Amino acid sequence: MNEIILKQLSTLIKEFFGDALEFALVFGSRARNEHRADSDVDLMLVFTDVYEKSKNEDFKQMFVSFQKERGLASDVKFRGEFLTLTDLHNAIAGHGFIKDKNRLDIDLVGPTEWSSFNEHRQWLCAMAGPNKFLSGDKNKFIEYQQNALYAVILSALLARKTVVFAITELLEELVTKGKNYLGFCDTQFSRNFLLTYLPKVCEHLKRKNLIKQSTTGYILDRTLALKQLPKTMSKRDYLLKKKFVGSVTTEEDLFSIQKALDIGLDFILDKDASVLNYKDELEIRSKFEDDIPKEGQSLEKITEEFCLKILDGSIRQSNPNYLAFPDAGNSVAALIADILVGFTNQNLIATTKSAPTATFAEIQVIRWLRQLVGFHDTQDFPKNAVAVGGIITMGGTLANATALLAARCKTLPESRVKGLQALDIKPVLIIAADTFYHYSHIASFWWLGLGEENIVYVNTLDDYRLDCDDLDRKLSEHNNGKTSRVIAVVSQAGDSRTTTIEDFNKVADITRKHNVWLHVDACHGGVLLFSKKHRERMNGIERANSISIDPHKGLCTPYPASAVLFKDIEDCSLISKSTDITIQKGSYDLGQVTPFLGSRAFDSLKLWFLIKHLGTDGISELIEYRYELAKSWHAQIERSEFFVTLNDVELNSVVFSISPKKLSKLLRGENLDREILGKLNKLLHDQVYREGKLCIHSFDIVDVADRIATGVGKLRVLGVTLGNPYTDAQAFPDHIKYLDSLVYQIASQDAS
Repeated sequence: MNEIILKQLSTLIKEFFGDALEFALVFGSRARNEHRADSDVDLMLVFTDVYEKSKNEDFKQMFVSFQKERGLASDVKFRGEFLTLTDLHNAIAGHGFIKDKNRLDIDLVGPTEWSSFNEHRQWLCAMAGPNKFLSGDKNKFIEYQQNALYAVILSALLARKTVVFAITELLEELVTKGKNYLGFCDTQFSRNFLLTYLPKVCEHLKRKNLIKQSTTGYILDRTLALKQLPKTMSKRDYLLKKKFVGSVTTEEDLFSIQKALDIGLDFILDKDASVLNYKDELEIRSKFEDDIPKEGQSLEKITEEFCLKILDGSIRQSNPNYLAFPDAGNSVAALIADILVGFTNQNLIATTKSAPTATFAEIQVIRWLRQLVGFHDTQDFPKNAVAVGGIITMGGTLANATALLAARCKTLPESRVKGLQALDIKPVLIIAADTFYHYSHIASFWWLGLGEENIVYVNTLDDYRLDCDDLDRKLSEHNNGKTSRVIAVVSQAGDSRTTTIEDFNKVADITRKHNVWLHVDACHGGVLLFSKKHRERMNGIERANSISIDPHKGLCTPYPASAVLFKDIEDCSLISKSTDITIQKGSYDLGQVTPFLGSRAFDSLKLWFLIKHLGTDGISELIEYRYELAKSWHAQIERSEFFVTLNDVELNSVVFSISPKKLSKLLRGENLDREILGKLNKLLHDQVYREGKLCIHSFDIVDVADRIATGVGKLRVLGVTLGNPYTDAQAFPDHIKYLDSLVYQIASQDAS
């Protein structure tokens, strides 16, 4: 690189950075006068401690263009070293070196060993030379160049096993180990540089009493020498820090993270993998009976163990043939967000010191959900956390429990201060009949201390909706205000078996008549709020006092991603808390309104990413796709050899069973009661699960419409709840043919 180009570069730097620049230099092959066509310009800029770092990126782009315009090679990845005088001071004081007792442990640093810790070593070596001054304060440049060279040579001496050395011996070590050691290449230029400066450096070190002359050369005083490099890191500290992401993390260390990402992607993308590689629970348990390890292991070994013990045998909910639940968890946007949730590690308990920006992203997500529901007060941004009108929770169960806690505090306000022992009235919860409620409805009530025996069940109609006449009667009976009071009525937008959507206006008319809290469990059916075609079936949901929604069920987000919303934002105050230390009253600290939780991950980011990625239009298409899948499965079950459906498709679920009528031809007229039929369904489900080609669900349900003609009563049946956009209806004939073949096999064995 000729002097003209050097002057032009110097002018560019001066004009761009002005007084913020202390000095600039060129190092590397261009400084060594190696006129190679493939050599880029290695540039180092040293600034005052306070300068506008935001300008660096603009300069880097200009620097790349500068080189290209002059026919020079340019490295678009590494476009210069930018540091402050303090950074350089620390480098000269030994930051970037590892001390092992009374020696330095200097490894070769190539591209994969690079870290922000040993970057100081790069700066030190570049400053030590060979290099060329470009612009700035030349006297300061010379001062730092000398001090850097002293530090580099001292470091090299401290890395040697012996304290005795000769200049020629040290020179050979420096150039032989190469530029990845302490920056010196084995070139004639570098040798001449060291031949010129090593004697001067040794004289300086001798004056400082760091080395002494001997008959064969010099002797290093390790104790005094180490004191000249006070910023070195002990090997013990270094090895500890290596186990955590930070300044000593190298690209090689990051391979473990990249490998984990590759394992995850392969787990989802492996088209030849079955839904499950089934293993017996005793076999699985035997792999996890070892004691807690005393000594740590390499990440490579742990990852290998994970793959053998955990991954092999894990269920692939993202597999297109996984039909049991809709929780595919394969949204690209949500998976990206899930990675960022871990890396950013925001704590949604509070804004200050915990989640200053994430808090407002989460509030935005809740606002979006409230707008979709049709709640009236969503135009203005909430003034504080209590005014948000909802919270993000860890799963639908917690969302339901939180809603019922608010209902309890609203209906029985004295329970918050005086406790349940002060009540002279029986609290009652009204939910759907047996097999149609969700377990969390019952569990939440007794978790809240309200008693499982105080739950009243409403009859179910033939279409799996609540019998509203029975609801009205039971409200009249139990909400008398004298001996009992109804805390809440739980209605469902998609129960977990048939995903039937309730008639919310009808239910809301009755609960309003009796002045009772209405909670809608929309963990399955809440996705219809995004639908263009099916949104009207959710009409009336906005009349509910509270709604639980579970995006990890319907929107393919990884677990967990759930929310509870309140119609009246004032109801959030029913469950609010404040410590006046971490959680500030009247602030945006969301920890005020998250019962049962303190520290909480930024799980709402998954929904934020997904909604922004798909938009409501894209989500609507996803909902329609899975609805059509369910219709197709339903139709083909009806045409199957041995099965019959128990419900009409409302969202994405089909409940089905072996048909006694269809099976009778195989069993030569033998009657099948509910118990035998349930047993056959379970045997079928269990065999399908073990074989791992397909995954379907099995559960108890009351055949309220008596579609199977075994009488109204509880029956073990089969089901699918479809959610994966990669599930293909064209594969259904083969799936059902496979199920039919297993029925033939099981029934034949049973008959024999």
